[in-house]
Amino acid sequence: MLEITWLLTTIAQSTAALVAIIGGLLVSRYVSLHAQQKAAGRRVADLSRRHEAAAESFQAARESLEAFGIELLSHDPGIYQRLLRLPAEIGPEDIPEDLLQVTSLADEMDRDRFRQRLVELRAELARAREQIGQRLPSGGSRPSWHEISSQLDFPQREEHLWAWSYRLLCRERDLSQPADPGAVPVPARLDWDDDADTQWDIAEHQVLQRRVEQLGSESRSLRQELQLARETLEASRQPEGFRLALLVLSTAVALGIALPGAALAFWPAQAPWGAELALRALCLGLFLASLGVILRFLFHYAAFLRGDEPQLPDRLWHLARRRSAWRDSLPPEGRPQTMSTR
Repeated sequence: MLEITWLLTTIAQSTAALVAIIGGLLVSRYVSLHAQQKAAGRRVADLSRRHEAAAESFQAARESLEAFGIELLSHDPGIYQRLLRLPAEIGPEDIPEDLLQVTSLADEMDRDRFRQRLVELRAELARAREQIGQRLPSGGSRPSWHEISSQLDFPQREEHLWAWSYRLLCRERDLSQPADPGAVPVPARLDWDDDADTQWDIAEHQVLQRRVEQLGSESRSLRQELQLARETLEASRQPEGFRLALLVLSTAVALGIALPGAALAFWPAQAPWGAELALRALCLGLFLASLGVILRFLFHYAAFLRGDEPQLPDRLWHLARRRSAWRDSLPPEGRPQTMSTR
């Protein structure tokens, strides 16, 4: 029969070889995961910066589109006509709701900001009618808009409103005068093509709208990429099965190396045969148990990689249970789906 010292040495060496092989694989995997974690961290940082910049550009483009949309509606004669039906001095709360829905552009802007702009337009209409009415002759030849605008004091952004008010006042003066069969009507003369300006404004608004849609799509795409990158980084920080693998190796070291090593160090040279036989059985049984734990872990891990198991056991003693019993211990949402044999 093999001497007990040789038996204990063989058990310790065999266990150490297994631990070295599996531990080496784990260490190499840890090094690989560390590199993946660093790369994932750099990608998360890069995507975070890009998403933040894209979100800022998208917000700035939306604000520009909203401001331009409000200014575009500020050049709408239909809005001027409806505002003239309201009192000259009104507040934002006095703007009727139907006036906010005059065009589809109203859906793209802040209601409160649009209300405030309509209040400003109503006040500007009252001021324009007053100043133009004072300088516009009731009959005969009338000055052109270019001639009369040099005598008026109005903001540059409101020139379209004042020109429209000039044209409306000229039309009202013509309608208020008695018809003269020999008179030649003098039309209100504007010095630019109003339709051309409107078409240019609409085209520019469409360009801004496409820009907002493009930036919005880019921002959403970057947000999705950032979410995936964060999930990858989190997965590299908590790899599935590493904790269980360390528990398995620790158990193998304790049963297959530490115990035989302690027996070699403290076992007396002349021990009773019964005690030596018990030690042989104990060390050999513990070695086989540690080997079974390692193999059982590998079987579970292989099933997990194939998708037969939704997750690995979270406790070391769960490895000793049958797979069916372990699956039954999982919550319903964590159990793997099995196909019916009916």
